[in-house]
Amino acid sequence: VVSTQSTGEVALSCSNDAWVFKMMESKAKAKSISGSDAKRVKFTCNYHAAKYGEEVNQKKNMWSAAMLVSKSSQSGQWAAEMKWKRSKWAGVIQQAPSTDDACLVCVAGIQDSYAYTWGIVDDYCFDRSDFTEKQFWEIIEKVMKMDY
Repeated sequence: VVSTQSTGEVALSCSNDAWVFKMMESKAKAKSISGSDAKRVKFTCNYHAAKYGEEVNQKKNMWSAAMLVSKSSQSGQWAAEMKWKRSKWAGVIQQAPSTDDACLVCVAGIQDSYAYTWGIVDDYCFDRSDFTEKQFWEIIEKVMKMDY
């Protein structure tokens, strides 16, 4: 409930959706590591998280991490923890494989729950024309189950 003092009106904020939780945008910048095919990747991910219309305090109530998905082995592995900085999640992968085979995925969850979401970082990903979103979901789900 929000009260506006000047008019004395009351506005209600409500929603029928228990959770709205999704990645909204992401950015990545990669730098080559001399003498290696690997890259150093800095990235950010922004999420929208709300429960019954109320925004979730992301700094206090969420976690976020980066996963690298391999096209050739159809597997995933955790690559970096992310930190809450300037109203977004940020991270660095010190040695990421090239985008010929790797795709960076941001994964976020609500503390002390099984609720999570994920999104592909388009700036650091292989050609996905022959790799479906369902394949990504299956790989991410498998890695998440191994950790719970």
